[in-house]
Amino acid sequence: MDIENWMWAIWLAIFVIALVIEAVGTDLVSIWFAAGALLALVVGFIPGVTWWIEIIIFFVVSIATLLCFRPLVHKFLRR
Repeated sequence: MDIENWMWAIWLAIFVIALVIEAVGTDLVSIWFAAGALLALVVGFIPGVTWWIEIIIFFVVSIATLLCFRPLVHKFLRR
């Protein structure tokens, strides 16, 4: 079984689970991971991209959105 053939399903599952968790909760908890999973899913459809590059993109995008946008959104939601 080749993991690269199934990475799209893994990213789609992470994306959907993160959105469901976000919809159930009241705080911004998992939207950052949904953004990372969505971009990793899109990059996964590019021919020649390996699974470890997708994982790196997932973590980089998730951490970047968390660090950049959480303070802004948190400040906006406090009002």
